[in-house]
Amino acid sequence: LAIDTPVKRRIVPDKSTNSLYYSWTALVPTLVNPLLRYFGRMQGKTLENIHPVISACGTPSCSPKRTTLVCLFF
Repeated sequence: LAIDTPVKRRIVPDKSTNSLYYSWTALVPTLVNPLLRYFGRMQGKTLENIHPVISACGTPSCSPKRTTLVCLFF
C-alpha cells in the first residue's frame, strides 16, 4: 500500500494575505455612507436607461478589454 504524503497547508495568513485583508477592511467602511446616500436618493425612482455597452473609448480603433468584477455582500 502506498501512503499518501500529506499536503502542506498554510495555517496562518502570509504577508500578502494580511495586506489584502487590511486593504479591504479599510476600504469597505468608506463605501457604506455613499451607498446609503445613493439608496436614499434612488428609493422609489426608476433607474435610467443605460447603453448596453459601457466604454470610455471614443474611437473604433480601441482594442476591447474584459474585466471581472467581484461583488461582496455582507
